[in-house]
Amino acid sequence: MRSLHRIIFPPAYDPLTSLQKVIQDRTNLQLGSTLGLAFFYMTHQHQQELLANAPLDFNECMQAVNAWIGRLYIITSALESFPPFLSETKTSTPPHNVTPPCPISRNTCEIATAPEGQEGPANLNRISKKHCLERDEYQCMITGRKSSDGFQINVERIIPFAIANHPDCRKQDFWNMLEMFYGQEATDSLFAGVLDRIDHVENLISIDSSISTIFANGTLTLTPLTLTDYSMHPLQDHTGDYLLSVDYTQECGSLQNIESSKVLTTGEVGTLYPRCKVPITYSKEIPRYTNTFPLPSYFALRASILSLKHLCQPTSAWQYLPSPTCPSLSPSPASSIVTTNGQSTQPAPCDATGNDPVLAASAILYELVDSGALGRSP
Repeated sequence: MRSLHRIIFPPAYDPLTSLQKVIQDRTNLQLGSTLGLAFFYMTHQHQQELLANAPLDFNECMQAVNAWIGRLYIITSALESFPPFLSETKTSTPPHNVTPPCPISRNTCEIATAPEGQEGPANLNRISKKHCLERDEYQCMITGRKSSDGFQINVERIIPFAIANHPDCRKQDFWNMLEMFYGQEATDSLFAGVLDRIDHVENLISIDSSISTIFANGTLTLTPLTLTDYSMHPLQDHTGDYLLSVDYTQECGSLQNIESSKVLTTGEVGTLYPRCKVPITYSKEIPRYTNTFPLPSYFALRASILSLKHLCQPTSAWQYLPSPTCPSLSPSPASSIVTTNGQSTQPAPCDATGNDPVLAASAILYELVDSGALGRSP
């Protein structure tokens, strides 16, 4: 019987190998890499299925392979479209006295928004904004900058509106992907909570306008930690104070010097380097809301998906160039910071955003060479 199976299989196929290995051998490099990285996020059941030997019957094996390739495309699609912040800014004018439909696609579930300057489904209403700003005392939760000092403080959603604004959004690739990570029951529960709280203060954060864009597009990642520095899980319930660990991605170019008064107990203003921890403390109760914190589980969900997204993205030389989405921030060394007596030991980088075109061009060329996109001349 064993020899009959070997006649059925192509010469390159070993029926005693794991299903994961067969999938990786029969798909492209990007999907194979995504499978290897996403494996550690998956449910135990999915992991066991991948680690088990591939089915002996060739047709059955190919069905399993094709099913998993379909799942990998769902993961890839969901990661590429998250966070879908751009869809939240689209505006259209619905007919008078007509409720706009909710067009459903694989990745986005959008309800037509109101004309600019008016309230609409995708635009936060004034009451929610007011409650969020009151809770945060009209200051940025990350930088500590205050509107009373002349800074513009925006209110942003942690979980984007486009992925949980309507019950039919549960059909999106994003939520189908989460089923592979948390299981159907937990994903249903998580979606129901987000759907119910999409515009509640639990899903809102007050943030300085100078960093709101890099937060919205996922360049600034905020990972919630307990006060003992243990990372929180998206399905973990937590009440009380917590920390946000700050990190940036290469999409933002060089490391950005963002100043914050919340990371130092002395009250001094310091640079918000990666792995800095920002305390999130209770302010006061807001009417109609039992929990006035931004829910750490929402930060945890956002951070875990962004981490996987950035791991799965192929390294590009253009990721090392200054990003047009954050022109107001000054770049500093992209490598890890080593300090001696509180001073950085890294050399000062060329400023690719400066006024001198020669120095700016030189900085860009150095970054391209360092990233491997250009070879060094003798």
